[in-house]
Amino acid sequence: MMTLWGLLQISLQDRLPRPNGECLDGHPFVDKDGQSYLIYSHEWQQCENGEIIIQRMPDDWSRLEGEAKLLFRAADVPWTERINAYSKSGFVTDGPCMLLHDGVYYLMWSSIGKDGYCVGCATANSVEGPYRHYPQPLLNMDGGHNCCFRGLNGEMYTSFHMPNSSPYERLMIKKL
Repeated sequence: MMTLWGLLQISLQDRLPRPNGECLDGHPFVDKDGQSYLIYSHEWQQCENGEIIIQRMPDDWSRLEGEAKLLFRAADVPWTERINAYSKSGFVTDGPCMLLHDGVYYLMWSSIGKDGYCVGCATANSVEGPYRHYPQPLLNMDGGHNCCFRGLNGEMYTSFHMPNSSPYERLMIKKL
């Protein structure tokens, strides 16, 4: 059985390589059949049109296995807006977060919309897609990079930072 310390040792000592670009904001996910995955962003500063990618991992999470699979690109989603920052221009994908509920996969991720930083959501019947995007962001209030968790009361919550402006970013928690 893997311990939390074992996971920390892996993450600190053995970076998971991605030969063709950054592996940003990795989100480990264990599917209902026990298969482990890493869902991550390919940074918009490298590829202009940010990508959300999924790749299998072994049970010990020590490496990526097989081919990376593109789930979607930011510009494929109608509500995303181009960002101009750091002397570059492109479409952002940040902070993927997967939630499986009642047999439906909910893939949340952050990007830039008309009101700033926000959280989008796409659903699928399989962890590897295809994904259908909500027509508007799930959270659209200049905050994002969320994760989901079950509270001590058994209810589901999401946490994210807001606003998307340093040093003013603060933790927000909302019931799902």
